[in-house]
Amino acid sequence: MPQFAEPEYEQMFGVDSYISATAKLYRGIKFRKGIILYMAENTFIGDNCVILVPKLFMERGSQICAGTILAGKDEVILEENAVCGYGCILLTSSDNPRGEFMNDASPEDKRAIKTGYIILRKNSFVGSRSLIMPSVEVGERTVIGAFSYIAESIPSGHVTPKYFMTWRQRE
Repeated sequence: MPQFAEPEYEQMFGVDSYISATAKLYRGIKFRKGIILYMAENTFIGDNCVILVPKLFMERGSQICAGTILAGKDEVILEENAVCGYGCILLTSSDNPRGEFMNDASPEDKRAIKTGYIILRKNSFVGSRSLIMPSVEVGERTVIGAFSYIAESIPSGHVTPKYFMTWRQRE
């Protein structure tokens, strides 16, 4: 039986969800209703996280530390032993500068929304307070320094300094 810090978590998940008996959900986590949550053995989601993506897949040993926010219209995948540090933000949907307007109150047809899944590959680490944008893949054994902004994929075995920034060229 998985370890639920709060009893209402059991009613939050979609029918295709799976939570290992050794997975841990800590206190104060806010989930999107009907989320498909897959948590393999020895995974955890820390205190006060906000999980608003439709699907979250966590392979063995992966971790989402306290205060992290996952939001958007696509899925997030953490492969084996991937770690997302404290207070990170992973966005699978975001306004794009090509839109006429860039805010949620604007008409949908006047906005350019970029949507794409995020993958943290095996043994990768995202430092605290980092922001990961849509359609990003963090390669195996890659370390993203704290307070980084990542808008494009990072190759395997790469180590970024603290305050690292990537961005796409305008098309």
